[in-house]
Amino acid sequence: MFAPVAVCQNVTVPLQQDGTASIPASSLDGGSSGVRCQDGYSVDISEFSCADVGAPILVEFTVYNSIGESDTCYAYVNVIDGLAPEITCPADQTITSEGAYSLPDYFATGEALALDNCTTTLVTDQSPSPGTLLENGTYTITLSATDNGGFESTCEFEIVVNDLLSNQDTEILLQDITIYPNPASDIITITNPQFVGLTDVTLFDVTGRKVKHSNVSGVNDAVVINISELRSAMYMVVISTQYGQVVKQLLKK
Repeated sequence: MFAPVAVCQNVTVPLQQDGTASIPASSLDGGSSGVRCQDGYSVDISEFSCADVGAPILVEFTVYNSIGESDTCYAYVNVIDGLAPEITCPADQTITSEGAYSLPDYFATGEALALDNCTTTLVTDQSPSPGTLLENGTYTITLSATDNGGFESTCEFEIVVNDLLSNQDTEILLQDITIYPNPASDIITITNPQFVGLTDVTLFDVTGRKVKHSNVSGVNDAVVINISELRSAMYMVVISTQYGQVVKQLLKK
């Protein structure tokens, strides 16, 4: 009966999706001799996890002959994470908005999900970036996630933005802005039934001289302006909005 002779070889082990891996002792055999047919190999470490990624793990490999004699050698097990993250995009979406649509952060809202077998903090990216204002139209949103090993996964979905304001005739929106009473003595009210974004109201006399100006940003319904200090005359009222200007004539009694 010949004494067994252990011959080792180093091995590389990829982790599975659950972050673990195992090796049979026979995978470390590099040509050992005198080994019994069954249960002729053993290794002191056969189970590995994400914590083992990095420096190779030194393991002890032992072979046995049929009468129980043994021999030992040492090998390295290189544990690697060869799997990219799993990333899930939201379904395609149709968004109805009044004005441009501000793109959310889909990872922050939980609508997009990225998981990895080892990395607990993935580097995620979104294009276009969160906060981008999307006008009326169709857009492709790309999401990505990168793990500590540099492996990246991406997914895409589409957003259709249906901007109600862009679908309306802005001239009609502006025509709905009116001034009353007209003629007026002390107070005028500017009505804005379509809630168009107003910015400024400026009054000019017949010579084109500016006689009054009011900043009305943020007031998108009725605007009340005191004109009691103006003399009786005809004036041009220029109402500035997010869609342009409206010019109205006003008679001050």
